[in-house]
Amino acid sequence: MARKCVINLHYIEVRPEFFKHEDLQDLEIEHPELHPMLVYLGLRALSNLKNQFLWNNILIKKCLFPRLNIKIGKTLSLLKKNGFIERQKSADRKIYGELIDNEKLTRMYRHIGIRSEETEGYAGWRLSVMERDLFTCQNCGKSGCKLQVHHIKSYKNYPELRTDINNGVTLCKECHRELHKKGRGK
Repeated sequence: MARKCVINLHYIEVRPEFFKHEDLQDLEIEHPELHPMLVYLGLRALSNLKNQFLWNNILIKKCLFPRLNIKIGKTLSLLKKNGFIERQKSADRKIYGELIDNEKLTRMYRHIGIRSEETEGYAGWRLSVMERDLFTCQNCGKSGCKLQVHHIKSYKNYPELRTDINNGVTLCKECHRELHKKGRGK
């Protein structure tokens, strides 16, 4: 039976088939304190359509595991050393990570359902909005809780603004739900 977990503000269905990847299982057995399988799944959720994510230990921890005691830097090094991710520097001097695609991992990805509206740059947009808002709900001021990024102008009606940082605001789950209940953010 599949379990659902929340990572970076959207749901990911985790089926047992995901955990049949022998190399990830071996890493998990050898380094249970680093949670390599969980971190790898989280990186998959953070990555864009090109399998890239911003390599920033603090932001990854805040977005994915704010309440868990996971040493993200050590886990990223472990995943890099074992060929699951690569580290790259871009022209804008930011450091990005890239998930390595291979046949086994590609077969594994089909068992992970990420938001259907995911567009190129969308994951980075969410992270940029939350970073700008200091990972704090802009309505009630909560932080350290499940946060979501809301499109100020509708995702559906304004496709050109989907990844515009000025068209996003960080809200806690409760405030986001209330906003949509009031009909102001469909």
